[in-house]
Amino acid sequence: MATSKTDVKVTGSFSRTWDVIATADADTTITITHGLTGITDANANVVLTPLTAAGTLSTWQRTSVSAADLVLTKSTAVGSGAAPAQLRVHFYKHHSIDD
Repeated sequence: MATSKTDVKVTGSFSRTWDVIATADADTTITITHGLTGITDANANVVLTPLTAAGTLSTWQRTSVSAADLVLTKSTAVGSGAAPAQLRVHFYKHHSIDD
C-alpha cells in the first residue's frame, strides 16, 4: 500500500497535472517531483480537485513546495483509501505577465 501519481499533463514550463492514488487509509502523504524551474512556495499555485468520494473524504492539502518537490498530505479518515485516482493536482507557477 502506498501513494502514487499518474502524469496527466507534463508538457510546458509553467504547469503540470497529476492524478493521485492512495490505496489505503494509512497512505497519508505523497511527494511529487515537479520539474518546474524557478518555483518557490510563494509563486506556486496548487489546485486540488477530488475525483471520487474517497478524494473528497481524504481532505488533501498542500503541505509544502520546494524547488524540486510538491508535498501533499491527507487525513486518515476511514474510507479515504481507494484504488482509482481520487485526486487531480494542477500545479503551476505565476507568470510575470500576471503581475
